[in-house]
Amino acid sequence: MKKNAFALIGLLFLLMVSFSCSDEETTPTVPVINDPNYTLNKPKDQVYPYEIVSVEVSGLSDLKTEYDGKFGSLAIKLSKGTGNNLVFLVPDINEGKQTFELSLNSNKKTLDFTVLKLPDLGNPETVLAGILTGAKGQLTSMDQNPGLSDQVAKQQEWVTLFEQEIAKLSTKERLETIGVLKINNLFRTLSANPSGKYAWACTAESGEVFLKYLNEVVFDQSMVDKLVQAPSNAVAKAAAITAVLNMRSNFIQLKEQALKVTDCKVLRTIGIDESGARVLAVSNDTPVKFESGKAFALKIYGSYQALNQGDKTSTIALLTQLSSGIEKIGEHVDKVITATAALKSRFSLSQPNLESGDKMQLPTNPEKEVKPIDNPVAKAENISSDQVTLKSIASLAEAISINFESKKGGDQAFTFDLTLEDGPLKVKKTVNASILLNCTLAVTVNVSGGSATLQVTGGLAPFTYTWSNNGTGNSQTGLNPGNYTIKVTDALGCEVTKEFTVQEEAMVGTVTDVDGNQYATIKIGTQVWMAENLKTSKFADGTDIPNVTTNAQWMAQTTAAFSYYNNDVTNNEKYGKLYNWYAATCCAICPQGWHVPTQEDWEKMRSFLLPNSGNKLKSITGWRESEIAGTQGTNESGFNALPGGVRGFGGNFFSLTEYGHWWMNKSTNATTAPYIILSFNQSIVSQSNFNPKWNGAAIRCVKD
Repeated sequence: MKKNAFALIGLLFLLMVSFSCSDEETTPTVPVINDPNYTLNKPKDQVYPYEIVSVEVSGLSDLKTEYDGKFGSLAIKLSKGTGNNLVFLVPDINEGKQTFELSLNSNKKTLDFTVLKLPDLGNPETVLAGILTGAKGQLTSMDQNPGLSDQVAKQQEWVTLFEQEIAKLSTKERLETIGVLKINNLFRTLSANPSGKYAWACTAESGEVFLKYLNEVVFDQSMVDKLVQAPSNAVAKAAAITAVLNMRSNFIQLKEQALKVTDCKVLRTIGIDESGARVLAVSNDTPVKFESGKAFALKIYGSYQALNQGDKTSTIALLTQLSSGIEKIGEHVDKVITATAALKSRFSLSQPNLESGDKMQLPTNPEKEVKPIDNPVAKAENISSDQVTLKSIASLAEAISINFESKKGGDQAFTFDLTLEDGPLKVKKTVNASILLNCTLAVTVNVSGGSATLQVTGGLAPFTYTWSNNGTGNSQTGLNPGNYTIKVTDALGCEVTKEFTVQEEAMVGTVTDVDGNQYATIKIGTQVWMAENLKTSKFADGTDIPNVTTNAQWMAQTTAAFSYYNNDVTNNEKYGKLYNWYAATCCAICPQGWHVPTQEDWEKMRSFLLPNSGNKLKSITGWRESEIAGTQGTNESGFNALPGGVRGFGGNFFSLTEYGHWWMNKSTNATTAPYIILSFNQSIVSQSNFNPKWNGAAIRCVKD
């Protein structure tokens, strides 16, 4: 019985061995290739170390996913890619010719590659530390931006994962990771360097940076696909995590600039306000009134609106680019989602992906804001009238100063395009305007006896003369006594009309004083006046009048005295002497039959010479030039008044060539008295009533 039991056990063992051997002999080997005479094809001849390369193997089986091969003297791993492709990572090997070797079913095939010199990858520790520092800094910036705060927690997960995976790598693996990223263009740094040409007030350089970032964030999906297909190891996983972090960081940078662009309100239209007098609505076409040659301030208002859907069809290229660029962010988001999903699946990552909600949409019709434009940069162009030219245009605070000149007299309407530049944006408004020529034409009528001669200044020749007596030319002779008008018109249409009077033939004669000084005389109305200032140094009875020179004595004088202007005797011939009031009124100072005029005498003459009696009394020359039109002397009366000045405050001398002063026989009070004044810049006869009696003024005698 025991013997039989051992025999049974032995039989069972033999059966087990027999079945086991049979199973080994009949198990089929995995066919790695369907075609024993397979071929290899390479997509390129030159490669870099760390480059992900695929080779095509004809008839490759789908049953095996990883293969062994050699590149030069180094063993490599290959993984099954799409179709008949095997994917591998070129090892860090010497540059020059290297042979790739693959053995399938004991059938060895080779391909020759030229390995290029590896570019400088930098210090891997420094590069990876820089990536981590930049990513953490971006998290801080995101947390402060309401438009990006929802991404902070998600981005933090990727930053943490990156930091953990990099910490696991050896020094060699870190170098390989940097090599894989850089050689295969899996890491892109956004380095927009704005020129400022896209800058406008509220965005600085955001527009230009955004457009450059939009081009720079584009990544090569084919390289992402190769990384997905490459053999899986710690380096590939670290490269994948870094690539995703980079794609996300670049998207965040892009969105940050996009938010600046969409937050900016763009200048759309402009309106104007005439010198602050009233605010014109942006669409208001009330004409602006200009005066030729005069700068005019226009306050400029702008209507601002954020980017919107309508800008995609804008005629302004920049707005089209920016609005279309905002829409393209959605396309970029889709690509990042696809690439991230593939890498997450390949390397079993659980961190969050971007979502469709991360795309940006432009509003249809955002709210508009109207506000003054600070320091507007403007141009005035396309002036509708060839009679109007732009003289100057300048920027002011919230306004522009604009100066037009007209070549035609009168008021004329015109339009011009006011173009404002806000960075690269130009906004145009056609302005309705009118301009009034600031005429420079001036006319003086010089009357002598029955003749009238015109002195024309300013204006633009030729001139047209229209006389009330139907005369022609710029002068008339043989005029009868009476009132006349003359109208002068220049080539610009400017007109000046003057009235003048031809007096009855004046009785011209002479009179001699006690000193023997002879004076011309002139008839004005019914009065006969001296045509020169008094020069006598004696009263009519021969009594001497003291010549007081010192200022103190002059001011203390309460009896008759005279002086020469500036105590210079040479002024006597032209201007006569300056007498105090006591000399003018105490005794008979005029020749016999003549007297110092009373207030009534002066008023009678003034009334006869109206209007512009002062001009008619003043000599044509000898007066300071006036900037006020219509104040030049004409001497129509023949009175020939000269600006002999005055001896006044402190006994000093004043106003030679500017003012003439003449006493009247009247007292205002115990210490003051009135005199007549003619001024270089006035056309009237004035009376000053409260003048110290010791003042020195001229005397004109009138016939009794």
